[in-house]
Amino acid sequence: MTSHDNPGRGAHGADELESEIVRLRRRNHALTLRLTRALEQERKQLASELHDELGQSLTAIKTDAVLISNLSRGTNAESYESAQAILGTVSHIYEVVYSMMRRLRPDVLDELGLAPALEALIAEWRKRHLWTPCQLDLAPNLGDLDDLINITVYRVVQESLTNVARYSTATHVAVAVARESVPTGEQVRVTVEDNGRGLDVKGTFISSGQFGLRGLLERVEALGGQLELDSAPGRGTKVSVRLPIAPPEGKDE
Repeated sequence: MTSHDNPGRGAHGADELESEIVRLRRRNHALTLRLTRALEQERKQLASELHDELGQSLTAIKTDAVLISNLSRGTNAESYESAQAILGTVSHIYEVVYSMMRRLRPDVLDELGLAPALEALIAEWRKRHLWTPCQLDLAPNLGDLDDLINITVYRVVQESLTNVARYSTATHVAVAVARESVPTGEQVRVTVEDNGRGLDVKGTFISSGQFGLRGLLERVEALGGQLELDSAPGRGTKVSVRLPIAPPEGKDE
């Protein structure tokens, strides 16, 4: 007897397949969540090591260069100029390393929380992109969120602004982070919207991995959230993310 002879059997098989797909999807999200936690911990440790080890070495080099500069000023022009060159190089290296540390793990996020970290990120944007003003609108009640939600919100804003700078040719960008009640509880809503040239968004755009969005999508979905991209040529781009306040535990199904 075939499934055509017994419609109930075919329906039962379809239900089993759908259940298996759901189980595998949940397992994948749980594994992604574990990987995300491990990755952020590794980034945090690496940023700390860069600060401690390389920072001490640069400070020692700077101290020696200042001493040489003071001793040679007015007596040995060649040594003085070399010392000044060393000081300039040290300052440049420190700026590069500090920028790397901020991208690995913004220290202000751990020390002061999400809102100050986003304010510092936007302040840096405004200094570097004078012709693209950035508006920041933060909810006042962001101080008690889970660490993984904090870093995910930060990464969403960071990556979205990077894409604006690289691709959009926008003259204005707006960032908003709100905390709101929904039927299932509470969620954080993040939007980054620009008035740039926009994108020809297809159904496979995010999943194709373009502009770093695939990594963000996997991270957001692992937390039980949603990421949406709204864009079209000539009318700008809007990235919207919704994250439940209580993320799912990273356990295998």
